[in-house]
Amino acid sequence: MKLSLTKCIENFQKIIEFKKEHKDNVILLIGNHDFHYIHSIGLSSRYDYLNRNMLIEIFTRNLDLFQLAYYHDFNGKKIIFSHAGITKPWLKHVGYDSNKIELSNLATYLNDLLKSSDKRLIKSLGMVSKYTYEKNLEIGVAMVGGAIVVSLI
Repeated sequence: MKLSLTKCIENFQKIIEFKKEHKDNVILLIGNHDFHYIHSIGLSSRYDYLNRNMLIEIFTRNLDLFQLAYYHDFNGKKIIFSHAGITKPWLKHVGYDSNKIELSNLATYLNDLLKSSDKRLIKSLGMVSKYTYEKNLEIGVAMVGGAIVVSLI
């Protein structure tokens, strides 16, 4: 069953309300297709030109609820979650020293960058996909549904 765009937006708004009601138990990760509405740059696949103003307004009004990366320590196993993956070349491009990866600091850095006016994140679009599957990483990458989970090896 295919959902209408209106129904998708209604579902998205319900997810945001659910997050507001359960702030400490729900993590909303920004995906690569969401990012275009946050920085109003358009021109991407799956970009909804018809509803763009409404989506830009929804993301802008609720940006504090979203994260680019989420860090959690599971009994000593340090893990970072992101939608599109994290690679050394991409980290270098967004100004993070990939030779000294500390996952909790990395998540904070990326989340601050998302909410800043710094243009490095915008300029790096497309780089994550390009480098996600290269084997030049010293961090482990595993696909889980649509998200990518990264942990130190």
